[in-house]
Amino acid sequence: MTAKAGPEVTIGGGEDFAEAYDRLSDSGRYQTEMEPVAIEPPEPPSPPPAWLEWLGDLLGSAGGVFELLMWGAIGAVVLLILYILYRRFSDAFAERRARAAGAAGE
Repeated sequence: MTAKAGPEVTIGGGEDFAEAYDRLSDSGRYQTEMEPVAIEPPEPPSPPPAWLEWLGDLLGSAGGVFELLMWGAIGAVVLLILYILYRRFSDAFAERRARAAGAAGE
């Protein structure tokens, strides 16, 4: 399998590009080299207060309890949504069944 080369296309000609580049480089209006910049590192953050460290230690040791509470809350929200959907649509389904039973009995 051989690759086929397409036609060469030049837009505006190579001479125009060379002239434009020469004009731009002579004007000195663009940056060609990076100048080193001294950047001071930021100050390290101050240590947290003692009460915050105590609270972090307390909550860190009770992490398993909070995970159980989180999943319990998620389960409760899901059950609440299912209950609301059941209450919303149970009457509509009961009416449909009653109409179907009435139509079948006639």
